[in-house]
Amino acid sequence: MGSKSKKVGNKFQEDFQNSVPENLYCDRYKDSPVRFRKVTNPADFFLNSGWYLLLIECKTTDDNHLPLKNIRMDQIWKMLVHTCKFNTFGGLLINFRKFNETYFVFVSDFVYWYLSHKTANALPLSWIKEHGYRLSQKKIVSRWRYGVAGLLHWIKEVKYHVD
Repeated sequence: MGSKSKKVGNKFQEDFQNSVPENLYCDRYKDSPVRFRKVTNPADFFLNSGWYLLLIECKTTDDNHLPLKNIRMDQIWKMLVHTCKFNTFGGLLINFRKFNETYFVFVSDFVYWYLSHKTANALPLSWIKEHGYRLSQKKIVSRWRYGVAGLLHWIKEVKYHVD
């Protein structure tokens, strides 16, 4: 990954974290130094919604799909293992800069798609739109704010069937 795309990814992560309601606990996993590449985190963030723990891996792209080369499968596996715990969910938060659209996809849904499309080299936006949740977003000067509260409410409805 080039330094420009890394900077864009870091901005996306910062904007996401700044969008989390202040009354919720959200922490960012620190990336391992290059010399410890074998040490991996299950996600970029963990967020306590008050109802459940949410692991979030942030991805951003300028394409109309998410290239699979941008997803580390060992990280997906770790996240999937963690989501086997009570009240723990995880997923990919995918930002499509070209369209100013951001979606959340559960890791279990991604894994199902991945196993069904072994020869694919990218996760298509059409599938993400059909199976994910689109976050509201608003540009404030040069930074973005995302509808994290809406995402958390949607997850609660989907997983617990509660309003």
